[in-house]
Amino acid sequence: MPTLTDFQISTITLLDYLYFHDIVALQTFSDEKNSFYQQLTLSLRLIVDKRHYKDLRAQHYQHLLLVGIDLLASYDEPSKSMQVDNQQFTQALNDELCLNIAKAGFDLDEFEQDLNDVLEQYPLAQFSQEVLYKVVSQVMCYQFDNITVCVLSRLLDHGFLSLVKYVKRDQEYSQVFLDIVFFRAMLFLEYEAFKNNLLLIFQGDGKHLNINYLGGSSKAVALIAAREKAKKLSAVLYRHIYQIDLNKSNDLKKYLTNVEERLGHNALLTNHISNWMSLVGAWHVMLIATTNPDKTLYRETAKYRTWPTCCDIAKKEMENYGFRVSERTLYDAYNSTESLYKLICIAVNEVNKTNLYGALEPILTHFFFFDPMIAPSFKSALATVDASLKSKKSKI
Repeated sequence: MPTLTDFQISTITLLDYLYFHDIVALQTFSDEKNSFYQQLTLSLRLIVDKRHYKDLRAQHYQHLLLVGIDLLASYDEPSKSMQVDNQQFTQALNDELCLNIAKAGFDLDEFEQDLNDVLEQYPLAQFSQEVLYKVVSQVMCYQFDNITVCVLSRLLDHGFLSLVKYVKRDQEYSQVFLDIVFFRAMLFLEYEAFKNNLLLIFQGDGKHLNINYLGGSSKAVALIAAREKAKKLSAVLYRHIYQIDLNKSNDLKKYLTNVEERLGHNALLTNHISNWMSLVGAWHVMLIATTNPDKTLYRETAKYRTWPTCCDIAKKEMENYGFRVSERTLYDAYNSTESLYKLICIAVNEVNKTNLYGALEPILTHFFFFDPMIAPSFKSALATVDASLKSKKSKI
């Protein structure tokens, strides 16, 4: 296997972060959330239509409104008020939001009016914490399904990554659609990078980080190094995605490096490019299995297929992105990652025990490295998944 460049490792790190949140969106799915998102996204579309924003600019405005909702949904239990440090955090995040609105050329007064209109229509107090959980990323996933496969597709288009076994052809989704999803994904990563650095400042800098996690110190040490680098760069300006021409590979390459360095993330799943097609395929199998619990997962022999299986449907969905993946490969990938999806639920439950909501929610990916907050059985299970991915990298 060819040695990866530093830039390729950076892009895989971004994919890992996005995939993790794709899983979270799927594992926290509920009918209540689905109903709310359906109404909320319609309201967001009506607002951008009213403001005559189109294409990427409309997507940018929707993202900013979701950030505003996330910010206003922030409180800490049991008082549903905020401690001084958390008040300082939300004020700093609010200042950054206002700065981004102005820098992007949006009218701040109009934005405040639009956000207030949304809140009047959907008073946050009437919704459960589960519905408002990670609203920025989860509404994005509701709108576009799997974010990772779209970003991976654009990385392949630019030649930043290559998958020898999987060559795109006969893609059904338009480049415009893929650019929209890529753009929203980058806005989300920028938001997470800034917010996560603020959280580390105001909620503490990981005093409980376990260096001996997962059979050695490499993951924890790499995370510490990533966080330290992000902290040093937090005040260094860089060009945002809305300032970049998405078709200029050199500019985009520099931008992706900047975002990854500020995200402070270390890949949890895999650094092997060969695994990513199966990972996104497994997500689609899980989506179909979750939303159609009575549907058969996989049948070995086509002779007995009366109705399409979950793997049949997932295979066709992957073809829409231009990727040909066999049903058997999807089934094997699903079996390899099913326990990982369940582990994410454990992590989400652990985060919710902190009683911090909205933008105040602790950094979920860091919980894999915090010894007091994750049970030994969870760490052991995650190590098993990690080993499973490594053992299959030559087959996938």
